[in-house]
Amino acid sequence: RNELNADKIILSGGEASIHPNFVDLIRFSRDAGYSRIQTVTNGVMLSKREFYDQAVEAGLGEITYSIHGHTAELHDRLTGTPGAFRKLVKGMMRALREGRVIVN
Repeated sequence: RNELNADKIILSGGEASIHPNFVDLIRFSRDAGYSRIQTVTNGVMLSKREFYDQAVEAGLGEITYSIHGHTAELHDRLTGTPGAFRKLVKGMMRALREGRVIVN
């Protein structure tokens, strides 16, 4: 981090939130000195209240949600996951309402 003079880390690629140590990686990044920690996500894991709270408390400060269609039907068809759009919107709306993280 210091050699790159970086202050931001982005956890992405595939679906980072399904990694069993996702919350630990956020905490590790914060402890390593990153002041800005972001993830790019399909939103399914972060729609779970407990998981979302743990990630934010560990230091997650920005969430970029990957939306693949303007309707639930299209999004779910393109992702191949029935109910994915509903979960994404549920978690995204919570994050927006609470205002604890930046939402993209």
